[in-house]
Amino acid sequence: MLKLSDIAEAAASDTVLPRLVRRRLVAIIIGLGVLTLIHDVDHIRQGRSLPVELYAVAVLALLSIGLTLWVLARRHRLAGVVAFLQGVATIVGVGAVHVAPQWASVTDSYSAARADAFSWAIILAMMSAGAVLALAAASSARLAMTLGPT
Repeated sequence: MLKLSDIAEAAASDTVLPRLVRRRLVAIIIGLGVLTLIHDVDHIRQGRSLPVELYAVAVLALLSIGLTLWVLARRHRLAGVVAFLQGVATIVGVGAVHVAPQWASVTDSYSAARADAFSWAIILAMMSAGAVLALAAASSARLAMTLGPT
């Protein structure tokens, strides 16, 4: 049985993420990308007009997911760090845009919009995928090695 310590040891001995860890991160980021696309289509389903700034945020989110996937596919030495940052950015970004009360032109508070359960389920799934991505990337031990000793 594969243990977390085995993955960390393998990561510490290699310049790139171990294949198993990288595949896991790729699967998670693809899932996050699919959830993000479903979320974007859900905005159309809701039938509400949104400011242009929110569309720009959506494009940036998709681009950052694509960049994370590209970095993982290239086996870059910072792939674990990029995946970790993408996970954290997803949690913070979705929370700031949809969960927090309306506070700026780049927010779309689901509470104020009275979004339905389906819309809430999608953003909660996105935030959960972001947390899983961040935790999986951090557990690979690449983040700790890149940032140095704690």
